[in-house]
Parts: sequence; structure tokens; C-alpha cells
Amino acid sequence: MTEADNIIDSVNAMEDMLEHAVAALASIEVPIIAGLRGACLGGGVQLAMTADIRIAADDLKFGIPAVSLGLVYPLDAISKMITLAGPSTAKQLLIGGEPYDAATAFAKRLVDEVVPAADLLTRVVAFAERIAKYPPDTVRVYKRIIDDFTAGIEIDMIEEMRSRANRAGELVDRLAAVRRARQQKAS
Repeated sequence: MTEADNIIDSVNAMEDMLEHAVAALASIEVPIIAGLRGACLGGGVQLAMTADIRIAADDLKFGIPAVSLGLVYPLDAISKMITLAGPSTAKQLLIGGEPYDAATAFAKRLVDEVVPAADLLTRVVAFAERIAKYPPDTVRVYKRIIDDFTAGIEIDMIEEMRSRANRAGELVDRLAAVRRARQQKAS
């Protein structure tokens, strides 16, 4: 933020870059799993909160030091933080400016799981591989339903999406395979 001669131009350029990155991540239809290790501060927190699942290494420092610079965090990021962790935690991070360790970030619901730093990549890959085994359309619909509920989308629109997904061929194919396996076992 201090590279350009005009600091305000640098701040605006950084905000634009982060806004585009967050929008790009938010547009991804499949779940995003973030593996967080070391320092996750400011814009890193903004990007991390865009992920659907956040798995933290036990060496994580998670915080937003913007207040110490006199910078006000973007409204969408503040809203997401309030949704994830509640207004009190948002106030602690944004006004207090002190980073949390991994255990505190977990307790405050800012990360979903904490693992030893040496196991982070293994855990993230294992989680992604498990999701990849499931019907991709079903995974996408679950992500969309949860995001829509969180955004306050009308229940009728969400129910229509859910019903349409349950009439899709993937469910029929997988249940037929379960039936065949049971019949083979019984014979």
C-alpha cells in the first residue's frame, strides 16, 4: 500500500485487487477449501473468509490490523465476518486489531478445524478428495443452498433448486447402484 507516490491510489488499487479476487472466488461453484498457515492478516483474512471451509495450521495468526493504519475494512468483508463469527468477534478483530492464534480463531468460528502445521496439506487434500467422490451437481447445490440461506434468499427459490436436484439422474443412478449391491449381497 506504500508503493505508489500517492498512498490513496495504492490503497484504492489494493482494495480493487482484493475485490476482484474475492468476486472471482465467490463465483466458483464448487467448494473452496482454504489451508491457512502462518500469518493470515488483513487482505489474507478477507480472502480466507471467502472460502467455504477453512482449515488452519496450529501456527496460524489470524487478524486484521487495519485499525492501526486508520483503514476501514470493506463492508462485504465485515458482513461476512459478522455472519461467520458474530458482531462481538468482528468488533474484537476490527477495533482491537490484535491477531488470534489458531485455537482462538477456531473457538470464534473463524476457522473450521485446526491441525498440526505438518499435517495441513494432507488434511486439506483429504477433505478435497472426499468431496470429489460425491456427485458434483449435488455438492454444487448444497453450496448454493447454504450460501442462499445465508444471504436471505426466499425459501421458495431454494426449495425449487433442492427439488430439481433430487429429480436429477445422479440420485437415481446412485440409489440403483445401492439396490444392485444389496441384491448381489443377498444372492
